[in-house]
Amino acid sequence: INELGPFIKTGRTEFLEGDFTHAENRERLAEANVAFVNNSEGIYSQRAGMKNSQFPDSSVAAIFAQMKPGSRLISLCPLYDLGLDCEESNRDTFSYNPDASFFRYEQVSIEAPSEDSYHEGHKGVVSWHTTAKNLSAHKYTRITQKSFGGGTAVFSCQNCKGVSRALTDKGTLRTTCSYCLKTRSRQSRSAATAARQNISEIFHTLDA
Repeated sequence: INELGPFIKTGRTEFLEGDFTHAENRERLAEANVAFVNNSEGIYSQRAGMKNSQFPDSSVAAIFAQMKPGSRLISLCPLYDLGLDCEESNRDTFSYNPDASFFRYEQVSIEAPSEDSYHEGHKGVVSWHTTAKNLSAHKYTRITQKSFGGGTAVFSCQNCKGVSRALTDKGTLRTTCSYCLKTRSRQSRSAATAARQNISEIFHTLDA
């Protein structure tokens, strides 16, 4: 390990091996207050195929919905199944509704470490591209809401205004209103597309 960089004390580390798409592992993973998901280049969506009747990205989204308010998740590709965040859901309303969505979203940039902490052969922000100095990522933060005690993830239907729990009884993410069955609005892909284009431009410039 020391060959990869300077020694840093991180406290007790526990490694878990298992399939995060399995329901029995979700509760343990949802105990985390910070999570990083390397789903770069869509490897947890169509490229991965269905696992347990859903894409891996959908399982990640369900785990995030189980996490406590204040918890954060950073992914390298957007989690579309989460739907719109609290700011987007409240955009056309007269008063702020804390139950409109259970998370806050922002696009962030992951920077490469300083040159004196590089290890040989990897001078970029990710191991699969050795020269890229930054990478766009997606930060999701669970927020406290009003209904069901504030800790349960819920969303308000933009059609009937009913408040639904974000998770089904089976622990999967709910994508429709539990009252009128209208499909929940999803995050626009335009921002994610722009991010991928930005990354491609960075790689192209660095390789030129």
